[in-house]
Amino acid sequence: MKILYTLGNFTNAGNQILLYTINNQNKPVEDYQKLVDNCFANSISPVQQIMEGSKGANPTMISDVVWMQTSGSKHIAAGIWQESSESIVDKDAFRLVLRSVCKKAMSLDQDKVSMPLLTINHSLDLWNEIYPIIEEEFSIPDIQVIVHIP
Repeated sequence: MKILYTLGNFTNAGNQILLYTINNQNKPVEDYQKLVDNCFANSISPVQQIMEGSKGANPTMISDVVWMQTSGSKHIAAGIWQESSESIVDKDAFRLVLRSVCKKAMSLDQDKVSMPLLTINHSLDLWNEIYPIIEEEFSIPDIQVIVHIP
């Protein structure tokens, strides 16, 4: 499986599963994180509740995926791939996030996942490190990943 690239807003994708990444403080710093917050405000409110509630008995951890479902039956995966907005991305945690998304796609009988071009501070250096991980993790179940470039 090779990643397909397209221009545009990944939140407008017609696919049922959308994946984006957050830090464990759920502090949106990248444009795609802010876009999700704006586009799916009603659906995303559980993320804030989960992240706030996680200060208690069941804290969220790097590699966790917070799933939300919109009224239009889109499944949105917020994968936690770093501790804070200043920390480095944990690539092993990212791999676990991808595996969780693959399992969900298979359970929903979906063969496509949409996501934004994942960056830190708009740098493509990180993307060059993670796109092989994405291709590897989605190749076995043969799920097509469509990356939307703003």
